[in-house]
Amino acid sequence: MPAVVAFRTLLSVVEKWLPIERRRDLFGIGDVLGVHPRGEFLLVQCTSASNVSARVAKARSTPELATWLKAGGRFEVWGWKGPEVKRVVRDPEVVPITECPFECRASRAPS
Repeated sequence: MPAVVAFRTLLSVVEKWLPIERRRDLFGIGDVLGVHPRGEFLLVQCTSASNVSARVAKARSTPELATWLKAGGRFEVWGWKGPEVKRVVRDPEVVPITECPFECRASRAPS
């Protein structure tokens, strides 16, 4: 996360390990959530450099991404190179996604 650490962004890993499903990303698309004091929110999908295009396509196919973007959040896919792709301290390939083909789906409040 060298790029966001330099901007004093609060970061948290939001990917969960579950016994049955193994991994679950936040909203099905994000591994790391960053919050900047200026009120900016960044959700990042981390992957290997070779899987960037697949992760971009997966995220863009979800209504959750459309809702996130419409709410003002930013979304990026970061592709890491190296033997331990998520642990290498090098500059990742960063692909920002600013639009999604889905319409936002409003969630229903519990009755």
